[in-house]
Amino acid sequence: MRVHIITFNYLPEGNAPVARVSALAASWSALGHDVKVVTAFPHFPEGRVFAGYRNARVRAETVEGISVLRCWVWARPNRASWQAAASHLSHSLAVLLFGARRSGPCDVVLATSPPLFVGLTGYLHARAKRARFVFEARDLWPASIQTLGALREGVALRILEGIESFLYDKADQVVCVTEGTRRLLSERGIPGPKIAVMPNGASRAFLDATERDRHAVRDHLGLHDEFVVGYLGTLGMSQGTDTLLDVAERMRDVPRVRFLLCGAGSQRERLIEAASQRHLSNVIFLERRPYQDMPGLYAAIDASWVALHDVDLFKAVVPSKLFEAMASGTPIIGCLQGEAAALLRQHRCGLCVPRDPAIIADAVLRLARSPALREQLGAAGRAAATRNFIREDLAIAYLRLLQGVVSARCRGHGSRPPPE
Repeated sequence: MRVHIITFNYLPEGNAPVARVSALAASWSALGHDVKVVTAFPHFPEGRVFAGYRNARVRAETVEGISVLRCWVWARPNRASWQAAASHLSHSLAVLLFGARRSGPCDVVLATSPPLFVGLTGYLHARAKRARFVFEARDLWPASIQTLGALREGVALRILEGIESFLYDKADQVVCVTEGTRRLLSERGIPGPKIAVMPNGASRAFLDATERDRHAVRDHLGLHDEFVVGYLGTLGMSQGTDTLLDVAERMRDVPRVRFLLCGAGSQRERLIEAASQRHLSNVIFLERRPYQDMPGLYAAIDASWVALHDVDLFKAVVPSKLFEAMASGTPIIGCLQGEAAALLRQHRCGLCVPRDPAIIADAVLRLARSPALREQLGAAGRAAATRNFIREDLAIAYLRLLQGVVSARCRGHGSRPPPE
């Protein structure tokens, strides 16, 4: 089967969507399928094209054994603004103008969103290739950015909502990553059989991190017997990471407790400045690391803080870092609600607490003082991840879904006429 994956980000970028897409591509390719990733030149999140690349109309390369076609992008920082939207749109136009002719034939196009324009690009790309179209909605755009206050009522919102509805209608299959999102889509009138849930997970490498990896990272950071609470991921608008600084301030006089924030994002510089102004010497900021370094980083921390803002829409969201912590055997302190909180409680792999700095600080102390509790929660998380949430295993189920979409066309079920 020939699969084209349309995505805004890909290796060597290192955010959660890249981890998901690169694992899918590698797994499908290893099983003998022809996988091509059509993406932008790497620039996330700072908005500068990475060293070793030069922005051009199109460039073909091979990345970790996967054929990658990069198309021009107006590179801008990952912030909620008209410039970010224009950056997304610029890449979509470049794919259609320059990439379609270079990408070759395919049987199915998988467009993974956000950003939403990727879905529209995927639909048009599939029409041009006379291929099936699968639209993956990892987050519900534009609802998510509206919830965070980055988009107000008006013409722009109505246009994006129109594009979203169009994509759900035209897709041969809609894929989401949580059961909560499936329910929301069903409530919008999308037929149940058209929606499939393909959850996030963690790479098998997270199961394999060793004590040697732990000590190597901690030695590099100058850490010894400290108890380290880590937030490893994008420092963006959705997570409310200021809360962790509030916790650190409450615990500034607690010996040997440290807070490690590793990642990039729109809020990073503001958080660093806030920690400096508050003289939080127990907070460590670490630059974004490549995804292959993440298993070692999780091995180096003693607890993982995972959080989302307390808004109704996020009840249907499960952060991918939850699965990475589970697979690493790292106990979780979760300021979560909805499906993510239910998962934490179901697998008994962490402490689910409200977004209250005093209560979070108590959870930190509880874990710091009880190695037995840490071991119990970590072992439960690792066991659950091994059974249910390893990306390489989930990729096989996803592949079967794509094969079903393609074979339905071959049987003549639900196929559309070729483009005019």
